[in-house]
Order: sequence, then structure tokens, then C-alpha cells
Amino acid sequence: MPADDLYPPVGYSWWIPGTGVLLLVLAVGWWVLVLWSTRRRTPAGTPTPTDAPPDPAPTHVDPYRALRDAHLALIDDVARRSAAGELTNRAAHLELDTIARSFATARTGTDMTVLTVREISSLGGADRMGALLDRLSPGAFAPQSKRTVTAAVQRTRQVVDTW
Repeated sequence: MPADDLYPPVGYSWWIPGTGVLLLVLAVGWWVLVLWSTRRRTPAGTPTPTDAPPDPAPTHVDPYRALRDAHLALIDDVARRSAAGELTNRAAHLELDTIARSFATARTGTDMTVLTVREISSLGGADRMGALLDRLSPGAFAPQSKRTVTAAVQRTRQVVDTW
């Protein structure tokens, strides 16, 4: 292509850059309007955070209290039925094992009904539950056991109430 056929580019008309600047100003203005109109306003007379009294000391709230209470009631029921002669020593130990595993399942989110005592003990933080289940096993599975229901109930209550 010969150099004589080249023409310099044609400049924009004055209104094209003006329209671009106007659109930019409108976009920024729209954002400012949205942010200003949606901000949270404090009503007149409400204390500011520096005027507000300090929060009282946080109290410990047990998120598992309802779960504990439900399982403690089941343990009490086993103790009552065992004392009334409705449950054998073995049946009471089996029910306490089931209640303890149910509590541990709800507490950890891991199905404890299918895990062995060793597997439960190896889980992080479940060593006390593993020790309890280990103590309940002879009473639940041995043909003859010297383990008493009263001691098993007491241990199960202690672990459920404190774990």
C-alpha cells in the first residue's frame, strides 16, 4: 500500500468524551446514593456504643443441656426399673450401654452404635465415653458379672452429665 493512500484518523466529536464523563459521574453518584440510602441510621436519643453500659460477664451456656437431661431421664428410668425387678442385671447394663452410645452419637455427630470401645476411645475427646463403655461391657456381655446396676448407673450419669 503506497504512503499516499494513508489518511490520519478522524478525531471524535466533542460530545463523545463528554458523554463518557457524564456516564462515569452518574455511575459514581448512583453508588453514593445507594450506599447513603441503605446505611443503618440510629434514632435520635439512642446511646452510642461508648455511652452504653458494659455487657455483663458472659455466663456459660451448655448447648447440650436438653440432650443431657433427656438421657439422664432415661438413665433414671433404667435405675427405677432395675430396682423394681423389671430388668435383670444384664438387661440394665445393655440399656445403659445403649443410652450412653445414643448420647455420644448425638454429642459428636458420629454413629457410636457401630463402633467398638477401642474405636470410640481413639476418637478425639471421647476417651471418657470409651472408658465408660469398657466398664459396662462385662455387666452386659458376661454370663455372670459382679458389676452392680447402681454403680453402672452412677458412672453413666457422671459421664453424661459432665462430658
